[in-house]
Amino acid sequence: MLSQAIPAQVEQKVAEYHLGTPQKVHQRDHITQDIRWSLLCIIIGLLCLVYVILHQPGVDLVAWLIALCPLVIGALLMARSINARTFLAFECSAGFLEWSKRQRRVLYARRWDELREAYERNYRRSRTTYHVLDSEGKEHDMPYHQLWERCVEELKQ
Repeated sequence: MLSQAIPAQVEQKVAEYHLGTPQKVHQRDHITQDIRWSLLCIIIGLLCLVYVILHQPGVDLVAWLIALCPLVIGALLMARSINARTFLAFECSAGFLEWSKRQRRVLYARRWDELREAYERNYRRSRTTYHVLDSEGKEHDMPYHQLWERCVEELKQ
């Protein structure tokens, strides 16, 4: 069941696309991983910064750049995780839709019977992306692993 209220605009779009009853809400998969990595980078950056301040007399540009790199990377990862929170996917009884909270619009909506294929791509040992192909031949990135699994189940039926 749904753990949060569905915005009225989403309910209208669910009805407009004939997706049935909303059953689950999904957030993008990489959010918690990005937060962990960003915090780790920020801590490392702060430690490097303290080391440079205490142990490097004068201005050593290379030391400052080395100290600031993890801070910048951590800030970028944190921004990415904050941005990812603005996207939700609503799993419904007859299909799904992806919603942008910031833009207040549907990014992608399909009924289960409009899907032709669901597949994954393994780029590296640690990175797998999930995709669906609809009946029009359009590929859609699916950053919601549990929803992608539902797509696979629906295609088997």
